[in-house]
Amino acid sequence: KTTDGVRSGESGHMLPLRDYMDALAWSEEYLRDAYQSQIDADLQLVSEGFLNRAESDILIRALTTTENAIGSGYDVPWAIGTGTNVNYIPPQGSQSTLFDSTHTHFQYLAAAAPTKAWANTLMKDLRHHGYSGRLVLLISEADIDAWAAISGFVALQPAGMQIVTTTASSGLQISTGEVDGMPGELFGYLNVNRGVAEVRYYERIPTGYCFLSKSFGANNPNNGLALRLHPTTPFGLAPAMEITNTLPARMKSIQLQATHGVGVNKRLNGVAGYFASGAGAYVNPTIS
Repeated sequence: KTTDGVRSGESGHMLPLRDYMDALAWSEEYLRDAYQSQIDADLQLVSEGFLNRAESDILIRALTTTENAIGSGYDVPWAIGTGTNVNYIPPQGSQSTLFDSTHTHFQYLAAAAPTKAWANTLMKDLRHHGYSGRLVLLISEADIDAWAAISGFVALQPAGMQIVTTTASSGLQISTGEVDGMPGELFGYLNVNRGVAEVRYYERIPTGYCFLSKSFGANNPNNGLALRLHPTTPFGLAPAMEITNTLPARMKSIQLQATHGVGVNKRLNGVAGYFASGAGAYVNPTIS
């Protein structure tokens, strides 16, 4: 007897793609009289604005429940079982956990500071979908002391050094220095019941918010977030000059164009967290 064939199901979503435009206040007369440091400063100002915008795109997508319409589809957040246009109830997969419409990857804690138990809850949201190994936790710079106070936090030590500590309440702890990987400044690790996570702070993450994910390295399709580019346009700023119809030709103006979008790639490979005294639900942050 021939075995019955199977086909997978799909829960579709789309990655955003947006055009951006910046301009330099250059003219023929300005460029004629400008010295090199002025030109460098102009370019640096525009490039910093571009990087600031790209960073904002990453944080907004990682920490908000917002769905953005794209034609007939949506740019979606992490997994939410109900209440959205593109609900997502995960399949059982390789783990034994069954999921229902209450499942969400936006967790909140009604407390003034994070706890070890809540850190385990955030990790569990990735573990029961099969994301094993070391995770990465991005937090607010304002919350460094609060996260460092959690039992199981191990401070980052300089590369090449080993620090061995032992107390009556904790066993052997060893930490070696690592500084490469996900964005943010690495300053320690969480070693709790559900595993190990790098702890990195981002100045622009508002106090009380955090984001947990598993990094698979650059350009890996299993990463939680993805950068979408136009097939004819590389990532970054491209100059577009307006030239006069004269001999010799002269530059009238210059604009800098960019096209990219940041979206959720794997709806299960990301958990956003929010803690605050009296919190009763996850609240989207304002990224400045």
